[in-house]
Amino acid sequence: MAIDFYVHNVLKLSIPINILDSLDSTQSVLRTKTGRDVDLYSTTTLSPEHARLWSNSLREFARTSAAAQVLKAACVAIADLLDEAAIGGQTVLIEGE
Repeated sequence: MAIDFYVHNVLKLSIPINILDSLDSTQSVLRTKTGRDVDLYSTTTLSPEHARLWSNSLREFARTSAAAQVLKAACVAIADLLDEAAIGGQTVLIEGE
């Protein structure tokens, strides 16, 4: 099972649900500042501003966490996608299972 990330209706990234579930703590800033949450079981839309917030948290996690390398690599991949979308002013659509 995977979570799919779309930018401008194009599939850009798929992340296994267990990996994204392990990154739940990275959403705390997003939740606190916006009330938004990436739902693993439904569709979530992130504006460029929301994408920037989550990207920063993901990058911080990748830099400071003692998590496994696969988790850190997923953080960087998601953050890169979110940054690319934010720079282009694009909305990110996240399709849960």
